[in-house]
Amino acid sequence: MKGVVIFLCFVVVLLSGLTTYQFQEGQEAHEALCAFTVDLQARHDNTVQFLKDNPGDFVLGNVPRETLEASLANQAATLVSLDGLTC
Repeated sequence: MKGVVIFLCFVVVLLSGLTTYQFQEGQEAHEALCAFTVDLQARHDNTVQFLKDNPGDFVLGNVPRETLEASLANQAATLVSLDGLTC
């Protein structure tokens, strides 16, 4: 009986350690996603402003406007998918 109690105590300690580790990993992932979201929003907003300030079919020399517009669409889709994240 004493061996079973010791074993159960060991399992409880092990599980609590794993839970703490998983919580910390989750916190780090959450913080990284929040930082990514802030950066992506800034890049999106800057590109929108850049396109407003630079009309024409080509921007930055040879870059077709459609290339930046496609990038904006991808950024917007990513931001929508991150919309439920509370930072």
